[in-house]
Amino acid sequence: MGAYRILGNVPGSPTHDGDKNYKGLYRSEPFPGDSPSERMLELWYKYCNDGINGITDELSLDEMKELATLSGDDFEVIYVSERGKCPNNAIFYGIDVYLTYDDSYLWSGIDYIRKINEKSAEKINTNILFDNYDAAKEFFDEAERLRKENPEYYESGEMKIAYIYKVLD
Repeated sequence: MGAYRILGNVPGSPTHDGDKNYKGLYRSEPFPGDSPSERMLELWYKYCNDGINGITDELSLDEMKELATLSGDDFEVIYVSERGKCPNNAIFYGIDVYLTYDDSYLWSGIDYIRKINEKSAEKINTNILFDNYDAAKEFFDEAERLRKENPEYYESGEMKIAYIYKVLD
C-alpha cells in the first residue's frame, strides 16, 4: 500500500533552510502562482480537496504528472510506500523517518541527524535518506528513545518510516 504525492525541490518549511539535497517527504507542495491556468487550478483543487497533506486518490497518475509539470520544473510525482514496493517504473530515493504530519527528522541534514544518532549520519545517502530499512529503524529507535526521555525538546506525533520513489513514465 502506498500513496502518490507531488513534491518540489525546496524543503517544506518556509522559515528554515533544510539540506538542498533532501528528497524525502518534507518538501514543498504545488501551489498556484500569480496567474495560474484554469487547468492548473482544476487539478490543484482536486489534489487538495480529498487528501491529507496532498495524499489523494481523486487524481489519476497522469493528472498528477500534469499538475507537477504545470507547477514548474522543480516538482515531481513521488510514491510513498510503507512496504518498500513501487508499482511504477521509478527511481528509489531512499527511506525517510518522519512524523505523521510529514515533518521529517532528516530534512535538516547530517548535522541534525548526528545530534540524534552519530552512527546514523554515516548511513545517509546523497538524497539525505537511508538506503536500507535496518539503518532507518536504528535511527527511528534512537529518536523514539530521546523523544520519550525528553518530550519537551521534540515534536509530538507518531513517527513513521517510508520508502520514497520518484515516479518515471
